[in-house]
Amino acid sequence: MLKANLKSEKTDRLAGGLARLGLSPNTWTLLSLVPALLGLASLIMHQLAYGLVLFALSAFIDIVDGSVARVTNQATDRGAFIDGVVDRYVELLLYLGLLLYVGRGEFLNLPNEAWFMVLIFGALMTSFVRAYADHRGIVTDPVE
Repeated sequence: MLKANLKSEKTDRLAGGLARLGLSPNTWTLLSLVPALLGLASLIMHQLAYGLVLFALSAFIDIVDGSVARVTNQATDRGAFIDGVVDRYVELLLYLGLLLYVGRGEFLNLPNEAWFMVLIFGALMTSFVRAYADHRGIVTDPVE
């Protein structure tokens, strides 16, 4: 939803400038893993601010890949698939980093690990519900 709201002339203009670097949309997608890995390392070292900035940079690069694909007419279903898979890896790195940052303990009488299981379940349910709705023919509009 956030990506859909950020598609505009401004992002496409920015993407046009970044497209001049000659990197393919899929390269931009894979590049989003670099700050995410560095963000994980930062969270492990208890550098919350650096970690969050790096994950924000990863999210920015994730926006760039789709915009570059649109402005260069290279948008493909394969690229969208790769983007979605890489997005899940970045999400995993964020959750793992936050779990390691927070460490053992509890909140509202539940262990932190249980809260992260709920978080991961919610993240997985989004993809599952979409895929299952598509399988059942409930969702008919194309995924962006």
